[in-house]
This record gives sequence, structure tokens and C-alpha cells, in this order.
Amino acid sequence: MSDNLNLLTVDSLGAERSVIGSMLIDDQCIKAVMTELPAADLADGPCRNTYQAIRRLSLEGKAVDPVLVQEAVGGGQDWSKWAASLMEATPTAANVMEYVRIVKECAQYRRLREGASKVLETSTLADARQAVQVLSAATVGQEVRTGSTASELAAAFWERLKAPKPDYIPWGIETADAKVCAQLGDMILLGGYPSAGKTLLSIQFALLQAQKGYKIGYYSLETTDIKVTDRIMSHLSGVPLWRIKDRALSEADYRALASAAANFASLPFELVEASGWTVDDITAHTISRGYQIIYIDYLQLVPGQEKSNYERVSTTSRKLKMFAPRHRVTVVALAQLTRPDKVTRKDGTQVLIPPTMQSFKESGQMEQDADAAFLLWESVPDDYRSPRKFKLGKNKEGERFTTMLGFDGPRQRMVEMEPEPDTSVANELAAKGRAVKAANRAAAQNNQITFRELSGDAEPNPFTAGKGVGA
Repeated sequence: MSDNLNLLTVDSLGAERSVIGSMLIDDQCIKAVMTELPAADLADGPCRNTYQAIRRLSLEGKAVDPVLVQEAVGGGQDWSKWAASLMEATPTAANVMEYVRIVKECAQYRRLREGASKVLETSTLADARQAVQVLSAATVGQEVRTGSTASELAAAFWERLKAPKPDYIPWGIETADAKVCAQLGDMILLGGYPSAGKTLLSIQFALLQAQKGYKIGYYSLETTDIKVTDRIMSHLSGVPLWRIKDRALSEADYRALASAAANFASLPFELVEASGWTVDDITAHTISRGYQIIYIDYLQLVPGQEKSNYERVSTTSRKLKMFAPRHRVTVVALAQLTRPDKVTRKDGTQVLIPPTMQSFKESGQMEQDADAAFLLWESVPDDYRSPRKFKLGKNKEGERFTTMLGFDGPRQRMVEMEPEPDTSVANELAAKGRAVKAANRAAAQNNQITFRELSGDAEPNPFTAGKGVGA
């Protein structure tokens, strides 16, 4: 092992010096190197300091030549001789990205050794699990990142503006796709009342995202893989779930299910029966499987050692929030909402008071941790066939909204409904017109002209006064 380690150390040092030498003789390769190589991956002190100086000069738009780099490093004659030896030993920058690959592999090996040592040094199970997570991160090549200066952030921002619009995570609901700019590393909540359809909707989301190429891990803490698979096949095939359960299938149903099964088999989707799994179990498994988006159905069922449900759910939420951006994994956590309040109208009908972000059961920590939060409930209380109201209750990077989803329970689907036409202006004008008419009628009654028939010669006829008959 020691011989292999020494050989790897030599390879790393030589590759690091070749990277620096390439950047000093050819500034055209600097941007490519900066994109792939974090400064933390360089183990050699002089190489790392020089790399950081080159990076800083490049981001500031200054020329990168040995004289300016020497000044930025603060090096003297010794640094000048050292840099000259690197440029002499690196006649061309053509192989610089190969040198970068070697440096990154050596850095990953160092982190693996350090992680393994920390696992061996632990004395408790909790510490060991935390150390294993660090080790798992090193296994997939994730490095510990240092802070970025304002100059670096500004330069990176302008570089991003030159690129096309990012591919945000899709949801298959037009309004959500337009408003929610979710990316890998975000934490999303999907809250719903019992039997509102949050599991159905989450499966629909997960399948669409898998079809778009994201690797999905679906952790089910209360439903078996058999039941979830039946629901998936109903959704994909359009065959009613009850017919699948009863095996009351026609030839057309079998053909639709065969096609659905073939399509499903090709998706990067994995279903995990996770009953009894802790949040540490879930995150460690996610890292080992390389999932990009995970679903947890549902958050309040994740066990823990905390004394109260509030503390347990809060701890679970905080751990998931820290895990998501660190490993660039989007966490979609399903959650129960507290029982809804209802009000009774004068006609005796009941109206549901819409849920808010304060409706998440057990803990307000979820509300704070979420980058975005969806809320789902029945539009007609206690009518499971009614359309669902779907609300974006929190959106850190955009507007919120409420829309209606048509609920197709037999086929395990929800589809956004066309918005009802906005008749508010017409209704307002009509109300104003009715008010004007009523006011006119009232005025007419107050100023009404009355007619009275004259009888006999009691009073002279004003129209014939002074005139004879037949005049």
C-alpha cells in the first residue's frame, strides 16, 4: 500500500506542476482548467497558491503572465526560478486536461483515505454514520468547496448569462413549470390532507422526471412496492386501477399494460421500501445509488431518536435541507397537513378553509427549509371525486399561484384544468348597471305624475275653457 501511495503522491505532484506550467505558457487553457479543477484539489502549497493567483487575475480580466502572477503570489526570486522550471518542463499545454484528470483522481483518493480514517476513529454509531456520509461523498468525487469572492461570483454570473436558459426540473403541470425554477440541490415540499392524492401526484411527477432523464429514487415508508407499481402501471397505461386489482382485463388492457411495462422498465427509476429507515439511512443510500431526485413518502414517518415528534420531524427536515445542496440532489418530501377547518354557510353547505404554510403537521421547520412548497386539497370537502386545488404556497425564486387539477382516481392521474374565464369586470359592470336601474326606479316613484278623471261639470275642462262646444 505504501508503494502505491508514494507513486500516487509523485503522480499528483507532477500533474499539479504540469497544470501550472501549462497555464503559465498558454493562457488559452486557463478557463477550461478553472471550470474543472477546484483549488482544494491541489495538495502542493506552491502549486495551490499559484493556481489561486492565476484564477484571481483571470477573473479580474487581467493578463496572466509570469511577472503579474509572481506579484499576485507575493513570491520572490525563488518563486521565479520555480515557475521557470515548470514552464521548461512543460513544453506544450496540449495535454493540460489529462493532467487535470490525474490531479482530481489523486485528490479523490486522498479524501477517501481521510474519510476511512475518520470512520475508524469514531466511537459512536451516530459519528460513524456521519463519517460514512463524508466517505460516500468522496466516493462519487464530490469535493469540499471553499468560499468565492465577489469578483469570482460576478464573473461566474456573466458566464451563466451567456448560456441558454437552464433546464429546470419539470412537473408536468403548465403553471408549475412556468413558475417553479427548481434545480438539483433544492428541497421541495408536497403537502396534502389524507387521501387528497399527494402520493398519486408525486408518482406522476417522478415518472415524468425519469422520462426526462433524471435518476429517481422513490422512498416509500408506508406503501409496498407492489401497490406502488400497480399505481404506476395504471398511470402509464390508462387502464383503471380497479381492473388491474380485479384482473378484469380486456385484450386491449393487456396490450396497453405490456407497452407501459416496457416503457417503465427503461426508466432510471428505483423504488425503495424504506419503512423504518432513518434520514441518515436514506441519504447514505441516495449517495451510493447516485440519485439526482429523491421522493420521501412521507416526511413525518421517518423515525429518529428525538423525544418528541416535533423535534424528530425538525431534525429530519434540517438534515435533508443540508444534504440536498451539498450533494446536488433534489429532495421532494411529502408531508401530511393538519386537519382542515371548515365553515358553514347560511345555506348549510360547508366550505373548506384553504391550507397555508402553517398547516404542515408536527413542525414549522419544514416551512423554513423548503425552497418551494406545494399544497394539495379537495375542492369540495369530503368528496374524493372532486377536482383538487393545487397551490404553490412558497416559492423562494418566483411567484406563487393556485390552480385546479382534474382528479382521475381510476387511472391514477391529475391534469391541470383550463382556468375559468375571468368575469370579474363584467360582473362588476353588471352590478353597477343593476344599481343604476334600481336608483332610477326609485326616483321615478318619488316623482311620479298622476292623472285624475274629471267627472261632470265639477271642474272646468282646462283644454276647452272659454270655448263653445264644437269650437
